[in-house]
Amino acid sequence: PGGRLTATVAAAPDWAWAAGAEVPCPPITPTHHLDEFARFLTDLVDRYKRPPYYIKHWELFNEPDYGGGPEGHDNGLACWGNYGDLYAQMLAVAYPAIKAADPEATVLMGGVAHDRFTVPGPGPFLRYFPDEVMENGGGAYMDVLNFHYFQDFHAEWERWVPEGNPPTCGIVDDGVGTPYEASGIDLIAKTNHFRNRMSTCFGVDKPIWVTEMAEHGFPDYSDDDPESLAGQARYVIQGSVRGLAAGAENLTWYALSTPDDDYEFQLLDKEWTPKPAFHTYQTLTSELSGYEYARTLDVPDVEGYVFEDSSQQEKTAAWGSGTLTFAPAGQLRVVDREGNVTFIVDGGPEDADGVENGAVELQLSADPVFVTVSN
Repeated sequence: PGGRLTATVAAAPDWAWAAGAEVPCPPITPTHHLDEFARFLTDLVDRYKRPPYYIKHWELFNEPDYGGGPEGHDNGLACWGNYGDLYAQMLAVAYPAIKAADPEATVLMGGVAHDRFTVPGPGPFLRYFPDEVMENGGGAYMDVLNFHYFQDFHAEWERWVPEGNPPTCGIVDDGVGTPYEASGIDLIAKTNHFRNRMSTCFGVDKPIWVTEMAEHGFPDYSDDDPESLAGQARYVIQGSVRGLAAGAENLTWYALSTPDDDYEFQLLDKEWTPKPAFHTYQTLTSELSGYEYARTLDVPDVEGYVFEDSSQQEKTAAWGSGTLTFAPAGQLRVVDREGNVTFIVDGGPEDADGVENGAVELQLSADPVFVTVSN
């Protein structure tokens, strides 16, 4: 088995650029070029659906909510931010062309950054670009809603607490439009916000993919810093299980390697040596393969998520300063982020309650672990 590829149509062909544009910013115009663009997509999909590529997932432009100039396009950003109506018009032509070329294809909305907004700024991304796409019928021409998430911007999404005023359709914080639920932490909060806004305000209810998510991993930061190598490794598990708990159907780490920037999001360093997060990613995929999210724990000083396999065998991903009690249990199998396996026996030295009583109490730490009852 191998990885599944998602192909991103990153730019319009040069013949579809706006007159006088140095790069395709603004997007495909005049609109008579859309029929030619559809033929281009037909040829593209027809070629790459075949061996050895087998590409079945197509994303139409990257971060199309970008509203800046050509310098952003040079870094892989699309330039549709001020043209949500034209993006919807493009989808209405592109979607049937892709589906006709490969009925099994999945068409993704271009992954919107949906952070670093122009208002209040400073940022290049248009908050209401997805709204404009949906208002112009774009939701009917995609199979998947798609956004990006970087932990740097968690505060924007965590501000919508249950005891406060909820976000509303229209202007998100004016309290005028229809309210919708958007609470949670980290990626859970953004997923809830994006899904519920699209559903409540526009009647668009599609699967959620997160085609970029990441945390920094700076080699010279201390291990207790969230942006250290250890912090990045912790977040590989934390962010991923939160995303699964929120119902995201696909999560993609950004990136395996990014040798041309200094953000240190990548899993391999600039010499292509695996960072700790790379090994943690291997642990994550190994431990959760065949498991689906079941429920979230409500235990003081613990963040934990329970997953189940097809036989209803439970596996818990957890971290924090508190303890978790597993009962009935004679033994726990505990896997740390590096993939090391420890067995904790009821009444043994690592059983936090110290008593052989048919239950095993596990003391947690900031480092996430995967736990199964293994009698």
